[in-house]
Amino acid sequence: MRFPLIAGTIVLIILQYAGIAAAQTVVTQPAGNIPQASDTVAYVRYLNQVSATLLQQGETEQAAQYATQALAMAQASGDEEGASLSLATIGDSYAAKGNSGKALSNFIRSLKIKNSQRNHKLAGQLYRGMAVAFARMKQYPLALKYFHKSAQQQERQQDTSFASSGGPAPDSLWTNATRDFELYDDLLDVTADGRLVVDKDTIMIADGDRHAGAMTLSEITAPFDDGKKAIAYGILLHFKQPVAGTRKAFTGINTVGHMFITLTKFNADSGYVSRTFGFYPDKDYLLSATPLMPGSTAVFKDDAGRDWDELMAKFVSKRKFNRILRMVMRYSRRRYHLNKNNCTDFGLVIAGIAGIRIKDTRGSWPLGSGNNPGDAGQSVQEGKVEQLDSEQLFIYPAPPTH
Repeated sequence: MRFPLIAGTIVLIILQYAGIAAAQTVVTQPAGNIPQASDTVAYVRYLNQVSATLLQQGETEQAAQYATQALAMAQASGDEEGASLSLATIGDSYAAKGNSGKALSNFIRSLKIKNSQRNHKLAGQLYRGMAVAFARMKQYPLALKYFHKSAQQQERQQDTSFASSGGPAPDSLWTNATRDFELYDDLLDVTADGRLVVDKDTIMIADGDRHAGAMTLSEITAPFDDGKKAIAYGILLHFKQPVAGTRKAFTGINTVGHMFITLTKFNADSGYVSRTFGFYPDKDYLLSATPLMPGSTAVFKDDAGRDWDELMAKFVSKRKFNRILRMVMRYSRRRYHLNKNNCTDFGLVIAGIAGIRIKDTRGSWPLGSGNNPGDAGQSVQEGKVEQLDSEQLFIYPAPPTH
């Protein structure tokens, strides 16, 4: 992408923004002297640094203002690096405010600048941001693809290769076939009214937290047996806490949260099969699946429209994916029990097969105790997760680093 170099515009922008550091209050500014506004490249870099600092402090509105000003200067001066960084920060500010559509739009605009493709660190951040935005928009196959692309950029940044590491393990995602696992970024776009366009096909985004009806076992498992060659298999674990950011096992009369999963098979013809569902009580009686009567018959339900607070995603081998499907079949014959076989128990069993162990998932409630979405989700936030294999694991929100 080329930006027009218009001398008069540059002068106006320099005059307009020369006093910006004095005009706005920043809690913590980057160390070092403020560069002269006449040095547009250095000044754009400075504005982007201030914006990133504000974003870390939770000042999303101010961060977006600084990044927008940096973008205007970068576009006018032909500074592709500055423009790509500015768009990435604007996207991050929208994501922090919960506007995934506008976040994704800015990430895509940044990614289409050639400089972003050459900067593996920035590209990795953009791909991860896009993956989270897709997940928030409940487009889970696209989320998995962009988590994958983020991991590729991370490997390139670290200058590692399959050859230097001895090649992939036999049970690994990284087979020759999955090197064809690509989604060309030029095929992506977001319209002005927030609709997602993939290869000229408009995807309608469902708003809000939707609860759908029951799913039969065949509705879940049969579509995966489509006779098509697969190049990759993915799984996502979703956690909806009763109270986000806490270990409360319940709130109010009947708000207990939920844990559910997404299974996806990617085919060699660029298609995919994906199912998002959870394990529920079928409520034989009014008090079924309550502390007074914890047992109940069980049912799977479609959770493709449900919101979530925490997310974990990874790719798994065909062998593990088939083991997960067999476990789903077993659970179709099991009873629900609030204390020992609930939605979180189901999710944790699936996680274990996928090579993930989550610690400290148990809590208590009146007349009972057991695994629950509040504790499990909080453990994910706190990084109390053990990886049981070598495959890349993606966690959102990113847990604290120690």
